[in-house]
Amino acid sequence: MSVELTIRFAQGDGAVGWINGVALIPEGGTTGPEALGRTDGKRAVAASFRSVETGRVYTVHVSSGLHRWPVGRLDLRSPAGPVTATVDAPAAAGRDGGAPAAAAQAGAAAGKRCDPRLPRYAQKGCVE
Repeated sequence: MSVELTIRFAQGDGAVGWINGVALIPEGGTTGPEALGRTDGKRAVAASFRSVETGRVYTVHVSSGLHRWPVGRLDLRSPAGPVTATVDAPAAAGRDGGAPAAAAQAGAAAGKRCDPRLPRYAQKGCVE
């Protein structure tokens, strides 16, 4: 089934400019359909999925290419025809403009070891 998805972010949420991918991960799963995210640069990211399995509930994830985080749920247990849906993303808790989670940044600021998977600019004060 085809799915047209729009994810709305809070006004001024800096994550919108970082997002380039959207994934639908079925409950209990670790992978699922992925699509390019098209941002308006202000508040919304749209993604089109050509073929999504119905009868499941999906967690909607967005990605900056460096970090991926969940922003909502999409219930496809009983859709009728192609789906057009909008998900309202939560406030920026746990992330900073698409950068790693705030907890990782807080650890880095405390002089912890740098995580080689994350960009250095997102780990202020980390130790190599």
